Amino acid sequence: MKYFYLLLFSGLLVSAQDNSNNQQWGNKPYNSLSFTGPQGNLSGNLDNNQVFAIAEQPDGKILIGGGFYNFNELESPKVVRVNPDGTVDPTFLSTITKEYFTRVTNILVLADGRIVITGQFDGGIASYRILDSYGHVLDPGNLISGNLCNAALLQADGKILLSGEHNQNGYITKGITRLNNDGTLDTTFPTVGQNVGSVQAYQIRGFAQQSDGKVIVVGEFSGYRGAIVKNMFRMNTDGTLDTTFNNQSNINDEIHCVKVLPDDSILIGGDFYEFGGVTRNHFAKLHPDGTLDTGFPVDNTIYPVNSIDVQPDGKILLATDYSPNNTGFSTRLNPDGSVDTSFFKNSLVDGDANIVHVLSNGRIIFGGDFKTFQGAPRKYLVAVSENGILDAAFNPCTGANDEIRKMVKLPDGKILIAGKFEEFNGTTHFGVARILADGSVDPSFDCGTAFLNGTVNDLAISGDGKIIVGGIFSNVLNSGLNGVVRLHPDGTLDTSFQAPLASGQYATHIAIQADGKVLLSGEIYLGLSAYYRLNPDGSHDAAFDPNLSPYNTYSITVQPDQKIIYTGSFSYGTGESKHGVARVNPDGSIDTGFNVTSGANGNVYAASLYPNGKILFGGTSTNYNNTTVGCVFRVNANGSLDNTFVNQTAYAPVHSITQQSDGKIIITGAFSAVNGHPSKKVARLHANGSVDTQFLTTSANGFYAASSLLDDDGELIVAGDFTEYNGVHRGRINRVNMSTLETGAEVPGLDEKISVYPNPANATVTVSSSSAIEAISLYDIKGVLLKQFEAYGFEATIDISAYEASVYVLKIKSGHGLSSRKIVKL
Repeated sequence: MKYFYLLLFSGLLVSAQDNSNNQQWGNKPYNSLSFTGPQGNLSGNLDNNQVFAIAEQPDGKILIGGGFYNFNELESPKVVRVNPDGTVDPTFLSTITKEYFTRVTNILVLADGRIVITGQFDGGIASYRILDSYGHVLDPGNLISGNLCNAALLQADGKILLSGEHNQNGYITKGITRLNNDGTLDTTFPTVGQNVGSVQAYQIRGFAQQSDGKVIVVGEFSGYRGAIVKNMFRMNTDGTLDTTFNNQSNINDEIHCVKVLPDDSILIGGDFYEFGGVTRNHFAKLHPDGTLDTGFPVDNTIYPVNSIDVQPDGKILLATDYSPNNTGFSTRLNPDGSVDTSFFKNSLVDGDANIVHVLSNGRIIFGGDFKTFQGAPRKYLVAVSENGILDAAFNPCTGANDEIRKMVKLPDGKILIAGKFEEFNGTTHFGVARILADGSVDPSFDCGTAFLNGTVNDLAISGDGKIIVGGIFSNVLNSGLNGVVRLHPDGTLDTSFQAPLASGQYATHIAIQADGKVLLSGEIYLGLSAYYRLNPDGSHDAAFDPNLSPYNTYSITVQPDQKIIYTGSFSYGTGESKHGVARVNPDGSIDTGFNVTSGANGNVYAASLYPNGKILFGGTSTNYNNTTVGCVFRVNANGSLDNTFVNQTAYAPVHSITQQSDGKIIITGAFSAVNGHPSKKVARLHANGSVDTQFLTTSANGFYAASSLLDDDGELIVAGDFTEYNGVHRGRINRVNMSTLETGAEVPGLDEKISVYPNPANATVTVSSSSAIEAISLYDIKGVLLKQFEAYGFEATIDISAYEASVYVLKIKSGHGLSSRKIVKL
């Protein structure tokens, strides 16, 4: 029985070890496409590492084809199936991993659930495969060999059209092949031996079927079955050329895609810029007979169109080449051809879109050769909402998709986060989000696209609950406001706050004084100062100028007496002899009573105030006022060095400091060890500055941990640019278990002088000491004080029957000193 209790006791202690991951905060990585195979080699040529095909099944699941090898670590070469929310469907596994093939270019979903994929397989031995609903290859009998197949169409009668050059049992077809629904060659289709064009047959790029069964064929070619056609023609149901169609339309360049509308009119997109002598930049609408619809306008700014899809409301979506003027790779047109300005013209993309597909739920999917979308990492596949904004609920993850630079805890326990991210926990949030105590997003807070394409560096909360936000952004929501704005508590823009920053000027750090005035630092230089103060309405307080050199400021801290602590890499004073730390009076003048003789010899990134006026500083300094210090040093209220604080060595910056209620100090930054104790990015110091080696050694990747705070439960929340914390995926933010208790005996040797029994216990616990007991305190494992017991003499019995089964801590004060004991309540 003693053995059982030992296991229970040790297991509970391990689960709550300080700096261990809090499991409530998720462990789900970002989904991503990868082109690297199991041997580390790239599958296919580099130019094939793209998404080319998207198809939706009747159940809402989505098939994706291209040149990739796996999706979110699931091996599924060239074709993968995802659920409607973008997560991988593990029931579909491609079984063609041992066959060499380059890419999937088209996906057709047959009525019985089978799936046809086309592309280039087996080094040209075959250009299509038929799969069952689980991804297994089905053998159609006599497999048709061929080259690359760029176009495929499932006809209304269930037959399948393929482009390319194919061979089955000696039947050679050049340009177009038709298969029966079982995958065998349709020998009634008379294209045997017929050429399409004077160029390679694989230059057929697209098919579309009209309501009468006739098929529009587009690409880059000049003939069909001996007739002269130019990049487009219409084919009768028997494969013969339809001479009633405008086949000699004189299109001056390649057509990439074609779409037939419900009224049989035709949309085409490609590289062309002229149709029959009429200017049509890369897109045109035709009448059902192939003649140009001259009443349909075309925006001349459209870049080469690679794919077209149409929404149920008739609006037209175009997937295009990347626009060098940074308007992105997508355009939406109204049914009359005018540009739909309600659809966000995305910026900050870095490649082309090959395919656009409108899902049955209204979500829009783009695939192509890109790695970012609206500033967010999105490799080759992205979903957008109906208005064109990044849809982070597709392919969701936990945490932020990019760096978090600042956190602020609100009075209600919620936490504001700010940084470079575009999404958090599967929801779209550009630069600012509010999260609940469990780490989930607070849906009642939304900034919309206020900080799209920008970076939020800092934020602060005013007394009325409004939020001052500073960063690199301009013309927020077309308001003309730049660099710093104020938000209402729900995240909407407060346009009554009018800061006079010009475009290109921005704030790096913010603090708010008791009178509502806002302190800024950054690239501002209005009034020749990088240290700037705004009145509560946002206007410039020109009387405030601390006269510090215009170099980097890394933190601004307002003391209770409203004096201001600045830290950074600046200089000031006669001959600029003082560096890195300054205290400024409320009127902006330098506080000469703050004893800075030479200051810090390195960058100072963080400051933290004590109630008694002392101040902790963190950074890269090794010297302060000509005295050796550590990466964290403490000064007295008058600025003189507190020599009782132990020096540490970290060899990398400390970026934030958080004080626990027991005096211990959490530091975060870019370091990998403190005083030789391994701890990447996060460490804890004792109150005197020495390293707390009982704090679980941190192993976080990324460049640094930028911000930290303690939540209302006393748990530590750390944020930065890491994606892994103590071996577990974390999306730039993590909550870790904490205790504010000393975990060992505070005075060495007390274990033999103080006894606690029985342990475990049901109702009462007796404490016995060889020296008089003065007081006993009961804490839960998180360090929350539950009850204090008066005690006199050498033995005391306390009642714990009212508490639930768990692990607790007794703090015992006696003539020997202070001691702690962990107990188990059954």
